[in-house]
Amino acid sequence: MPEPGQGTWTLQIHQEAFDELLALGRDRAARVRNKLHALAEDPFRARPGVDVRKLRDLADGGLYRLRVGAHRVVYAVIADDRTILVLVVAEREAGYGRLMETAEARL
Repeated sequence: MPEPGQGTWTLQIHQEAFDELLALGRDRAARVRNKLHALAEDPFRARPGVDVRKLRDLADGGLYRLRVGAHRVVYAVIADDRTILVLVVAEREAGYGRLMETAEARL
Protein backbone atom coordinates (compact mmCIF):
# COMPACT_ATOMS: atom_id res chain seq x y z
CA MET A 1 0.00 0.00 0.00
CA PRO A 2 1.39 3.48 -0.83
CA GLU A 3 2.59 5.48 2.11
CA PRO A 4 0.38 8.36 3.25
CA GLY A 5 1.56 11.76 2.11
CA GLN A 6 3.68 10.54 -0.81
CA GLY A 7 2.62 12.20 -4.08
CA THR A 8 -0.82 13.13 -5.26
CA TRP A 9 -3.90 11.01 -5.72
CA THR A 10 -6.51 11.05 -8.47
CA LEU A 11 -9.88 12.33 -7.32
CA GLN A 12 -13.01 10.83 -8.93
CA ILE A 13 -16.59 11.68 -8.02
CA HIS A 14 -19.43 9.21 -8.46
CA GLN A 15 -22.19 10.74 -10.62
CA GLU A 16 -24.75 10.61 -7.81
CA ALA A 17 -22.30 12.20 -5.38
CA PHE A 18 -21.64 14.91 -7.97
CA ASP A 19 -25.39 15.57 -8.17
CA GLU A 20 -25.51 15.77 -4.36
CA LEU A 21 -22.63 18.25 -4.42
CA LEU A 22 -24.39 20.47 -6.98
CA ALA A 23 -27.56 20.41 -4.89
CA LEU A 24 -25.71 22.07 -1.99
CA GLY A 25 -25.64 25.44 -3.70
CA ARG A 26 -22.67 27.46 -4.88
CA ASP A 27 -21.07 28.50 -1.57
CA ARG A 28 -21.38 25.20 0.27
CA ALA A 29 -20.34 23.20 -2.80
CA ALA A 30 -17.23 25.39 -3.18
CA ARG A 31 -16.31 24.73 0.44
CA VAL A 32 -16.67 20.97 -0.04
CA ARG A 33 -14.66 21.07 -3.29
CA ASN A 34 -11.81 22.90 -1.56
CA LYS A 35 -11.65 20.20 1.12
CA LEU A 36 -11.75 17.46 -1.52
CA HIS A 37 -8.74 18.96 -3.29
CA ALA A 38 -6.83 18.82 0.00
CA LEU A 39 -7.42 15.05 0.06
CA ALA A 40 -5.39 14.62 -3.13
CA GLU A 41 -2.19 15.09 -1.13
CA ASP A 42 -3.07 12.65 1.66
CA PRO A 43 -6.48 10.96 1.90
CA PHE A 44 -5.60 9.04 5.09
CA ARG A 45 -4.52 11.56 7.68
CA ALA A 46 -6.55 14.13 9.58
CA ARG A 47 -4.84 17.51 9.86
CA PRO A 48 -5.84 21.11 10.52
CA GLY A 49 -8.63 21.98 8.11
CA VAL A 50 -9.09 18.39 6.90
CA ASP A 51 -11.12 16.28 9.34
CA VAL A 52 -10.79 12.69 8.10
CA ARG A 53 -11.79 9.47 9.86
CA LYS A 54 -11.55 5.87 8.67
CA LEU A 55 -14.90 4.10 8.69
CA ARG A 56 -14.10 0.63 7.35
CA ASP A 57 -11.31 -1.44 5.79
CA LEU A 58 -11.72 -2.61 2.20
CA ALA A 59 -9.73 -5.22 0.30
CA ASP A 60 -7.64 -2.66 -1.59
CA GLY A 61 -7.96 0.40 0.66
CA GLY A 62 -10.59 1.79 2.96
CA LEU A 63 -13.79 3.74 3.35
CA TYR A 64 -13.37 7.18 4.95
CA ARG A 65 -15.41 10.23 5.81
CA LEU A 66 -14.49 13.87 5.46
CA ARG A 67 -16.27 16.37 7.66
CA VAL A 68 -17.05 19.74 6.07
CA GLY A 69 -19.16 21.75 8.50
CA ALA A 70 -22.63 20.20 8.61
CA HIS A 71 -21.85 17.95 5.64
CA ARG A 72 -20.17 14.58 5.38
CA VAL A 73 -18.33 13.20 2.39
CA VAL A 74 -17.84 9.43 2.29
CA TYR A 75 -15.07 8.28 -0.01
CA ALA A 76 -13.16 5.12 -0.85
CA VAL A 77 -9.40 5.00 -1.16
CA ILE A 78 -8.25 2.57 -3.83
CA ALA A 79 -4.59 2.23 -2.96
CA ASP A 80 -3.43 0.21 -5.98
CA ASP A 81 -4.62 2.94 -8.37
CA ARG A 82 -3.88 5.88 -6.03
CA THR A 83 -7.52 6.90 -6.51
CA ILE A 84 -9.97 8.62 -4.19
CA LEU A 85 -13.56 7.84 -5.17
CA VAL A 86 -16.13 10.21 -3.66
CA LEU A 87 -19.28 8.17 -3.06
CA VAL A 88 -21.66 10.30 -0.95
CA VAL A 89 -22.07 13.99 -0.12
CA ALA A 90 -24.78 14.46 2.51
CA GLU A 91 -25.83 16.48 5.52
CA ARG A 92 -24.71 15.21 8.90
CA GLU A 93 -28.29 14.49 9.95
CA ALA A 94 -28.47 11.65 7.41
CA GLY A 95 -26.77 9.35 9.92
CA TYR A 96 -23.77 7.14 9.34
CA GLY A 97 -25.86 4.00 8.87
CA ARG A 98 -27.53 5.44 5.79
CA LEU A 99 -24.32 7.04 4.55
CA MET A 100 -22.44 3.74 4.76
CA GLU A 101 -25.27 1.84 3.10
CA THR A 102 -25.39 4.33 0.24
CA ALA A 103 -21.60 4.40 -0.16
CA GLU A 104 -21.33 0.61 -0.30
CA ALA A 105 -24.12 0.44 -2.89
CA ARG A 106 -22.19 2.91 -5.09
CA LEU A 107 -18.87 1.04 -4.90
